[in-house]
Amino acid sequence: MTGEFIHFELGAGSVSDATYLSTLQSTIEKGDLSLKNSGYFKTADLKLIEEKEAFYISRLKVNTNLYKEEEIIEYGFKGKVTIRKRYSYVDLKSLAEPLSEGETLEFNNIHIGNTLKNSTKCRLILTKLTEECKRKKEINNKKMKDRCKIKGLEQNKWWLEFNCYITNVPCEMISMEQVHLLYTLRWQVEIMFKIWKSLFKIHEVKKAGLERIQCFIYGRLIMLLLTSTIVFTVRKITYSTTGKELSEIKSFGIVKQYFYELYKNIFKSKLILYEIFQRISRSIQRYGIKSKKNQKKAAIKILKTTKMTESVLLKMTV
Repeated sequence: MTGEFIHFELGAGSVSDATYLSTLQSTIEKGDLSLKNSGYFKTADLKLIEEKEAFYISRLKVNTNLYKEEEIIEYGFKGKVTIRKRYSYVDLKSLAEPLSEGETLEFNNIHIGNTLKNSTKCRLILTKLTEECKRKKEINNKKMKDRCKIKGLEQNKWWLEFNCYITNVPCEMISMEQVHLLYTLRWQVEIMFKIWKSLFKIHEVKKAGLERIQCFIYGRLIMLLLTSTIVFTVRKITYSTTGKELSEIKSFGIVKQYFYELYKNIFKSKLILYEIFQRISRSIQRYGIKSKKNQKKAAIKILKTTKMTESVLLKMTV
């Protein structure tokens, strides 16, 4: 949300995203909020976040074991009362089937994990999707299946009808409706990926020597970090002065048009650079305003809706 990069690392594309969790865990601090997709889903990681007094909102994987905690009262010798805890298995499919289209249910006191010893307690929010949302999910599912050749999706087709989130954020802080709204902020990551590929062509690398490819990637990363700094600075100024939010794609495209001029003047006087940045800022504020589409809430509007300020989410990890 601030344009700040906390982690950055190059690695093999064949390695699972989940292997990067140990790096992400190194900077988790008390009060942080982590938004995770299923690629980063790991029960031990969620448990670690909670132990650090931080928070998470994550999508649930369909094959995750769920348990419900119950108290059992037993009467022993001479009427001695013993209260012990019992964990019973929760069948998610049976919970989901009675829901009508658009209905949302919340389940508290749910434990997730392959073993009770390594389980963690959370809130479970389950929503049955509308037909339109279901079709979109089916299309994405087909693309994923064709591209990644993921097995086992056919057996869990019923899962496509539902959105299922887990979180350790107390209901006193955010309601079950706000959980979905906050999770949509994670789409900012996908927008950045789109910018990197469509505008900066970071994925198009010509056949060359290792050193040349490394120089290419290094140069692109410098461009991306410099552009992010400019765009997010102007974004904050624009919103505080006009109340309007910028389109990331439009704004990054505008800054890119000034790259050659920046390249020629980057080591010249501060006055020249200041004048260039002023022109970039004016161009972004004039041509980079976000369009209103399909009544979708913008990121800053979502934070206002959930009554969470920038300072609360300053160190958000995505």
